[in-house]
Amino acid sequence: MYKAALIFVLCAFTLNKGELNRYEKIFSTDFTNALSYLNTHSKQFKQSAKAYGNQPQLLSTIVFPELMRYSNVKDILETSALELVYIESGSSVADFSIGRFQMKPSFAESIEEEVKSDAILNTNYKKLNFAEKNSKEQNRKERIARLQNLDWQLLYLNAFVSVCKIKFKNEKFESTEDSLSFYSSAYNTGFTKSSEEIRSNCLKCYFPYGTKYKGKQYSYADVACYFNKYTFGKTKNSPTLK
Repeated sequence: MYKAALIFVLCAFTLNKGELNRYEKIFSTDFTNALSYLNTHSKQFKQSAKAYGNQPQLLSTIVFPELMRYSNVKDILETSALELVYIESGSSVADFSIGRFQMKPSFAESIEEEVKSDAILNTNYKKLNFAEKNSKEQNRKERIARLQNLDWQLLYLNAFVSVCKIKFKNEKFESTEDSLSFYSSAYNTGFTKSSEEIRSNCLKCYFPYGTKYKGKQYSYADVACYFNKYTFGKTKNSPTLK
């Protein structure tokens, strides 16, 4: 309990730093473009969230940093060759971020496996299942196509939230910011990790260039929480997790 409380305090401190950072100034055009994208596609976010019992604010908060980082030109140039390698050999050989939400094939595969292993999830997200007659190569090709389509990305995102609600059902959240930090970190660094690892990762500053970059960076979870407060504020409609 003490450890969890300490991590929460650190996450809260990180959020306060985020407020001082004013990410809309730091990331400028990327921040504005991400907001514009969410506004343009708000109907799809709302419809998909409603269909699976989630909140559109939660979905948009989790992926907002990825929407800032996404570059259509870069995505096309960097993934075209990797797609062929993945289709032939799988995610153990080629695993890469793709689409607006920057989901990796391995992420989609893990979500699909979690859905298969739970009767309720398998009923709610049966669309994620592939035809039994398909070869592994056909499934990989279809998976790549899914991850480039917003409706499919939203389906995987909703499934991710639903999986986490089951996997971390005993996790105690002190506030909305605490839950958002946790779920955003789980999305960014891996929901298959332990809750302790996920909470620890919410403090690590590897956004937007990754672990190998030595310059100034920020916490993915911090950016996500800042976006939520910047956009929704402290209202009764702010996303919460149970």
